[in-house]
Amino acid sequence: AATACNVMVRRELVEAWDPFGRALQRHLATVTLPAACSKAESLLFWSNLEPKCPLTLPMDFFFRAKDQMPLLERRALEICHRRGGQVLDIGGGAGSHALELAHLGLAVKAVDACRDAVEVMRKRGVHARQCSLWELPDISEFDTVLLLMNTVGVVGSALSLQAFLARLYAVTSPRCCVLF
Repeated sequence: AATACNVMVRRELVEAWDPFGRALQRHLATVTLPAACSKAESLLFWSNLEPKCPLTLPMDFFFRAKDQMPLLERRALEICHRRGGQVLDIGGGAGSHALELAHLGLAVKAVDACRDAVEVMRKRGVHARQCSLWELPDISEFDTVLLLMNTVGVVGSALSLQAFLARLYAVTSPRCCVLF
């Protein structure tokens, strides 16, 4: 189909996280190869809290250093550091939390349902793999599990959250601390 300005519109079905992953990939290319993109993009983020008013988030929001993170996220990283051991970051996105924990000397791995996000994390040096939070394998080796930013929100409802936390309880060890 042609639009008013005679540009072909490509229509295809994509995974829900594909636009996010593509935006992460483009931003990483911008940061590492400035000639690849002249202007950093922003991402529209819809939330149940304000469904008619999406937030506009600059992509560098997902590539933050610890001092740029909100207090709650910094506190979660401090708890991980104090607990020590191995950390799993579920919904790792661009890998900023995992990278900060690795800089603190922790053994950290990340998972994300988005293929492109996993690729971005790997390019940034994070040990990451693609995995849905509903299909976590046995993760009993981890001392702490992180679910920061909107990760818990993707379960969709309070009832789904209860089911997810029950699933998480089944695949973690009794010593594991879950931070969300």
